[in-house]
Amino acid sequence: MRGVVEVMRGCGVGCDFCEVTLRPLRYYEPETVKQEVEVNTKAGISNCWFHSDEIFAYKHERNFEPNEDALVELFSAIMETGVKRANPTHGRISIPAAFPELIGKLSAILHAGPENWIGIQIGLETGSDELAKTHMPNKTLPLHIGADGTWAEIVTEGVVNLNRNYWRPAFTVQIGQEQETPEDNWMTVGLINDMSNANLEFTVTPLVNVPLGLLKTRGGFYPVYDQLDEAQASVIFACFRHLQKITFRNAASTTKGNPLTRFAITHIMTGGITAILTALGHVFKAKGFSMERAKKHTLGDRQIEKDLEHAIAHQA
Repeated sequence: MRGVVEVMRGCGVGCDFCEVTLRPLRYYEPETVKQEVEVNTKAGISNCWFHSDEIFAYKHERNFEPNEDALVELFSAIMETGVKRANPTHGRISIPAAFPELIGKLSAILHAGPENWIGIQIGLETGSDELAKTHMPNKTLPLHIGADGTWAEIVTEGVVNLNRNYWRPAFTVQIGQEQETPEDNWMTVGLINDMSNANLEFTVTPLVNVPLGLLKTRGGFYPVYDQLDEAQASVIFACFRHLQKITFRNAASTTKGNPLTRFAITHIMTGGITAILTALGHVFKAKGFSMERAKKHTLGDRQIEKDLEHAIAHQA
């Protein structure tokens, strides 16, 4: 479907909520991937989504460091098929934070640029150091929370480096994690707002925690919240508030087709996200929640440099 070709399975990172971590790492060789892509190109498909559970783990090194040579070989093999566009499906944010030069090399291979942003889905999960260290301690590797900054700083640095090279991450965040506190969720709200206020290019989708990895490895059942508290509701609200902002900013420039089609799609997108955000506001107000803090809350102890803000805004 839509040019999807599998390049590997598993990730090895070991997040306790994820079933993928139970699958051993297996890789297809670049030549095999190339042959699979060519099946699609011969059928007239000009793009490729190359699927993995964690692209930066492709034949990775010790301590979860990326294997630059293997990644360059893989990306090059895919582009040698003549596809016009290609991008990976999944990755982790610590690699762009720690290896910006690698992202630059991969971007050159993929011909990334203002008219060709590369999309990648990344599990952000939380803005909280404590939840990150508890549930996904290896997701930051080869960086470490504390020695290399907070989880929020690692994430922000990763997004800045991705945006510089015309990558737009699609994040997911979770509510309802085991041992979660309201303060953990307010840290997630603050991280989203800080990056949004800096005009960074990203999307973020809120999810309710369903820990398949725990269910299979430990047994038992971990119930999700059937009643949101205000901090959890604020995470959801902050996500959709940013999605509204980025939709209004990018919808017109990224839609394709004739002017009438682009006009219609743009108005459907902007109208739809506004309707969703308005409906959420009504639902949360009915529960007695105020979203005013969700609109204004920031982490407060960290700022992205002004020149980076302007550079990313200009790129967008």
